[in-house]
Amino acid sequence: MRGFRWLVIPCAIGAVGAPAVARDKIMPDFAAYQNMTLARVRPGAKAIFYHDGEVKGCPAPTARCQRRAYVVGGDVVLVGPAQGGLIKAAYSDRGGQPTEGWILRSMVEPIPIPRPAPSAWLGNWSYDEASIDITRGTRPGRIKASGIATWGMHDPERVKIGGIHTGDFEDEGSITGDRILFDDSGDDACQVSMRLIGPYLVVADNGDCGGMNVTFSGFYRR
Repeated sequence: MRGFRWLVIPCAIGAVGAPAVARDKIMPDFAAYQNMTLARVRPGAKAIFYHDGEVKGCPAPTARCQRRAYVVGGDVVLVGPAQGGLIKAAYSDRGGQPTEGWILRSMVEPIPIPRPAPSAWLGNWSYDEASIDITRGTRPGRIKASGIATWGMHDPERVKIGGIHTGDFEDEGSITGDRILFDDSGDDACQVSMRLIGPYLVVADNGDCGGMNVTFSGFYRR
């Protein structure tokens, strides 16, 4: 593995297309991941992840900031802003186990982001405790998404006492470029924004899609 984490309670939502990240209600920390681009780790490289600002003095390419997680040559990562010799990066393996932090810019090379065909959305996508299943919609250019997630499954004590938060959503919407927005349009409605970036389905919600600590936000893989 190369190591991280993020992560419903039922919400019925109706969909519209989204030319940009889903409105200003979408939680900014996760919406930022939808604006990342793609890069590939250079052949033969081992790119170690470094901590962000949660560790004092980081990010920096130092032993103190170094994490156990890493990616290797050929791995495709999401990359964002650069800081000195480092670049913000996020990676998820095919099992949906995520890692994020900073890696050396010299370890990766940018790759183009192809415009996805409607069929590229289809499949079962996983991220940590969440999964989203995408199938064809009722008309061309539309997809149907159904998701389910839990919070607390990593805590044996919560599992023992049944203190797991769960939820789900299901809706159909129109694809606009490489994005789609599922939106109830109510005052306290669940909004789920998706962008397909190469092998990643990057999802962000507005924090109204479930109970405490429950969200669909994350970067999913099939």
